[in-house]
Amino acid sequence: MSAAYWDRFTRFYHMTDPATLLASSKEITDAQQLIDNVAKGRVALDSAFVRSEHQRAVRLMDAIVHPETKQPIFMPCRFSAFLPANMLILLGMLHPTMQSPAKSTFWQLTNQTYNVGVNYCNGSASGEMTPTKLFGAYAIAVVSSCGTAYGLNKWRESLGPKCPRALSIAIPFIAVALANIANVGVIRSPDLINGVVVRDKESGEVVGKSAAAGRQAVGQVAISRVLIPIPLMLFPPIIMNCLTDPSKGMLRAKPKLHLPVQIGVLLVMLRLALPLCIAVFPEDSEMASSRLEPSLREWRSSTGSALSSTVTFNKGL
Repeated sequence: MSAAYWDRFTRFYHMTDPATLLASSKEITDAQQLIDNVAKGRVALDSAFVRSEHQRAVRLMDAIVHPETKQPIFMPCRFSAFLPANMLILLGMLHPTMQSPAKSTFWQLTNQTYNVGVNYCNGSASGEMTPTKLFGAYAIAVVSSCGTAYGLNKWRESLGPKCPRALSIAIPFIAVALANIANVGVIRSPDLINGVVVRDKESGEVVGKSAAAGRQAVGQVAISRVLIPIPLMLFPPIIMNCLTDPSKGMLRAKPKLHLPVQIGVLLVMLRLALPLCIAVFPEDSEMASSRLEPSLREWRSSTGSALSSTVTFNKGL
């Protein structure tokens, strides 16, 4: 992995820190004020204390404020709420008593409802949706994702005892991965159709909206959403199967420890999975200008300069 990836991971690790949910209004205001004062030269980063406070302020704003709108993200839909929100959902999805099609569909409905909120609140600010369109997109996303999950679980049920253990473990992951793709595609459909705002890399000026950039943005977000369930839904069952194996598992004679250990494994995976996966692609993406729509390639800057070879855009998270 490149140094750039680990830099992004470090940033997203702090962005997804659940402790930021406890920040008071005064802490948020003070953090924003410090960042503004440093940017305007009113406060110099001339001491270790000021640098530390500025870094803390930047991390707090990263976790709370949308990078384009500069408005606070709805608290339950912040990435810092990912761990507590998904803890309950994952326990429901992975618990052995919840593997019937009906119960599995209920947890998929809960999961995808939460994902709709996260995808909408953390998407590119270019995609505008009216409440009516948002509700329609929500309905399509939930029905398609839950339908996928229900169909796969009915198939597993039809196999009965013949269903391989590996397939039984993999089906919840496959259902969530396919559902996540559908969810992102529907909720971010305005970006696919109307495009996202792109800027000239050299001048920083807005070039216009590009559907080609929108497709790249949504595609990269969809890939990250497929990666996220891997450590969350595949690793915990594998680890627990090894630990509780009747012949050589460390917990084979300690059934009372099964649930606490499973919760501990899930907590570790939840804390690491999101930053590891969303760091795969940079939030501020780049694309060759040659891939833009013909009308945008003719753009000229305010000084008359031609479009540079690369454009940038916020792909959303």
